[in-house]
Amino acid sequence: MITTMKRIFFTLVCLIIGTLLEAQDNPVSEFEKKVEQQIEKRIVKEAKVKAEAAPLPTGLIIICEFIEVEAMEFSDWLLENPITTDATLLRMQAQEWVKSGSGKIAETMVVHARSGQRAKTEAIHEWLYATEYDPPEISAQGGDAPNGENVTPANPTAFETRNVGYTLEVDPVLNADGTLVDLNLAPEVVIAGENSKHGAKLGDLESSFEMPRFMTTKMTTQVQVRVGDYSFLGTSRLGKTKMPEAEDPIVLAFVRVDVSGE
Repeated sequence: MITTMKRIFFTLVCLIIGTLLEAQDNPVSEFEKKVEQQIEKRIVKEAKVKAEAAPLPTGLIIICEFIEVEAMEFSDWLLENPITTDATLLRMQAQEWVKSGSGKIAETMVVHARSGQRAKTEAIHEWLYATEYDPPEISAQGGDAPNGENVTPANPTAFETRNVGYTLEVDPVLNADGTLVDLNLAPEVVIAGENSKHGAKLGDLESSFEMPRFMTTKMTTQVQVRVGDYSFLGTSRLGKTKMPEAEDPIVLAFVRVDVSGE
């Protein structure tokens, strides 16, 4: 036992001597010491500034979802379940419909806002279309028509632009204890449909033009949401379904608010 202790002690002594000799062979230069000191001072200064800085304002993450489901399945669910202020269970059921193929997430819109300030997010493209036309006219004889007449078609004279796509505009207000959010919001979906055809006859000749048709799904409402919970906004229908195989698709609209901070 004593012999073993001596061996361990001798080994430790050798290691210490070796470390001291290595330190002597590689002394830290004055430049390296100054660099280390400057780095330490900078770290301490940055930590102090961060500690004394005012905290960042609380941010609100507003999530709005449109989910298409079969109207009959939603009706069956309503017969057995009440819709409560916390609509998380309904949102979970909608996710099950999506996974089983009887539902589809039409759109998810997310915007980061500050309490008391309006926020807006858009996923749109501008659709330019004519709104007014000059009527068609019959020109002089010698045209290509069988009776020798030539028709000048209706000519567009005024245009408008329509935003086609998804828009979410919201005014959030967080309460004092940071648990409830009052939302004034207006999610909107605009889809371009098939063009409608218009025309006029001039004798035996006909001149026609087309105008676009737009289908709008919009909800304007005020709700109070508990942070982290889902709220059910209501139902609607899209002008052009994302589920062409569905018998009777209906849209469920949800909103949820998460809080972000420092």
